[in-house]
Amino acid sequence: MFKFKGFIFSVFLAVSGCQLNDGIAENSRITYSNLNSQPAQAANILSRENSHCVVLFHGMARTPLSMKWIEKRLKKRQFLVVNQSYPSLKHSLPELVNLGYVEQGINLCEEHHAAKISFVTHSLGGLLVKDSLLSLLKQNKFPNNIDSIVMLGPPNQGSDLVPALYSYSLVEKILNQFPSTSQLIKQLSSSKNPDLGDIQNAKNEETFNYNIESNSPIKDFKVPYQLGIIAGTKTLNPIFSKLIDGPDDGKVSVQNTCSPEMVDWIAVPENHTTLLFSSSVVKQVISFLEHHEFEQSSQKHFNVIC
Repeated sequence: MFKFKGFIFSVFLAVSGCQLNDGIAENSRITYSNLNSQPAQAANILSRENSHCVVLFHGMARTPLSMKWIEKRLKKRQFLVVNQSYPSLKHSLPELVNLGYVEQGINLCEEHHAAKISFVTHSLGGLLVKDSLLSLLKQNKFPNNIDSIVMLGPPNQGSDLVPALYSYSLVEKILNQFPSTSQLIKQLSSSKNPDLGDIQNAKNEETFNYNIESNSPIKDFKVPYQLGIIAGTKTLNPIFSKLIDGPDDGKVSVQNTCSPEMVDWIAVPENHTTLLFSSSVVKQVISFLEHHEFEQSSQKHFNVIC
């Protein structure tokens, strides 16, 4: 019976685009362009005062392998890269924060004398980084060289998919067999969204950008880092998308990606998984890491309520 439940749970994660080898994720490692072939040259580069270290955090039920494509392209751009691993299915979000995975990534960057430290995250990884940095801030341990965060498809306001799935008793019974995972998934539940206005028509639009109004509450929300968010507007899972309000990436609605402290926001025609393998997305990621803003070419502006 347990094997059957495990099989059903595996199918559920597979439909969600997840990977079940989370528990045996490879150890975090630090890499740099041509590090193996030209160690002396790399060492000189790493000691430069303007070195910029980027820590990658994968999403739920994934591994650092899911961030490998982004890692390679950041290395080509001469960023120092830490592809951080964490056991997303074994602990609740507060437990993951307390286990210090974000601090581990920061320490690896500091060991290589990085002048600036940034983060690029996917899905749940964004929540882990944000909550961990908030914890450090409350403890007066916030590093003064943290620069920016770029989040891909983050459920900053939860996911409408979670309460919809939990409305099915069979799904709830199966997930309850995995207490830590169930608790984590329930933490991603969201309340009903406000009226989305024009953004409801964005499903099949070209790339569009968050238009920060002069009276936006974001202007009064100060954090010691620059936050940029990239949302997806396409889905390969029409069944899940019917359970989500408004345009979505198959897992998270466009609306629910936003966060009040963001300084820029953009949505692209990608789904939750292909956000990790899109050349245009990486181009936007690099733009934000280098300039704290996304490229504005051929973008339509919509209001997003945070």
